[in-house]
Amino acid sequence: MYLLVGDATRGPISEISPEDGIEFPSADSSPDRFPFLLKIFHFNDLHNHLVNITPGSSLPVFSRIAWKIRQIRKACQTDPQTAALLVTGGDDLIGSIFDELLTEGVDSFSPHAAYRLYSAAGVDVGVIGNHDLDFGTRILATAIQRDAHFPLLSANLRDYSKAPGYYYPAAIMVTKGIRIGIVGLTTSAETAHRQGSNFEIADPIEVMHNILPALKPHCDVLILLTHLGFSLSTRTAITQGAGDLELARSLPYGYVQLIIGAHTHKAINEMGLSLNNIVNGIPIVQAGTMGQYLGEVDITLRPRAVVSSSRLWLTSEIPSDEDFEQKHVQPLVQEAQRLFKRPLG
Repeated sequence: MYLLVGDATRGPISEISPEDGIEFPSADSSPDRFPFLLKIFHFNDLHNHLVNITPGSSLPVFSRIAWKIRQIRKACQTDPQTAALLVTGGDDLIGSIFDELLTEGVDSFSPHAAYRLYSAAGVDVGVIGNHDLDFGTRILATAIQRDAHFPLLSANLRDYSKAPGYYYPAAIMVTKGIRIGIVGLTTSAETAHRQGSNFEIADPIEVMHNILPALKPHCDVLILLTHLGFSLSTRTAITQGAGDLELARSLPYGYVQLIIGAHTHKAINEMGLSLNNIVNGIPIVQAGTMGQYLGEVDITLRPRAVVSSSRLWLTSEIPSDEDFEQKHVQPLVQEAQRLFKRPLG
């Protein structure tokens, strides 16, 4: 993985230059490499809803996603022409008792529960959502550096605080010779500026036009991982500046292979990829909220990359990974259940 550093909000990027001793991989157009199948699994707006938890019990949610990705990756292991990625569309905080572990802690136990479980399940990359900023950038930066063993992206977030270096504008991943560029975008709607935070969020369309021309030559597949919302007219959440629909319309036809969206909690393509969700030649996907769905997108390279299918898996119908649940989830549940006994007044 190659993580890009720099400011994409100030103006057009003329060049992406690797550090000394680093070389970007060149395109591999060997005929025997194709067709290549890239499977991308995505979820968004989990809001720390990792289990259905009550004071006395819990039912698996994220362990079902972990089971699915483990099975798929096991199948891909021996196939040189198939690979699978797992991404989060942001808003991984604010919505469950696990939030309290991060802000208050129990016996100095203060994890970002979502990032810890995502890391254990093998999430490859995520984007910063507006509610991920709710506790302030200092807490977010600490949580990412301690618990997130995967990069968080946002090309249009400009942080002036004393906690730099916890996110990146974009990343280039190379899996089995296929170069995948991923750019993150964060909405400016419903953002909270807590004590210790000093940031602003730039126009996402302007930032995309700044960075994409320089990034595109280094990629076989180009994906926008956004937390903007589906469109400015969507009513399930406040959108501002641009949604995925407006973003797709602003780009040249088919300029990127895929937009993976979030923020407006829409379940898109439940019955397969709909023509209504292909805008300006760019498919847009989103997987609801609270872990109800796990999205899957297949991108086939021949060598040109094209989305060949999209679907949503109902997580309640996916088996739970019991080993993952006992090893990684239940220790967090046990700590969280103590908080139900906390005196409030």
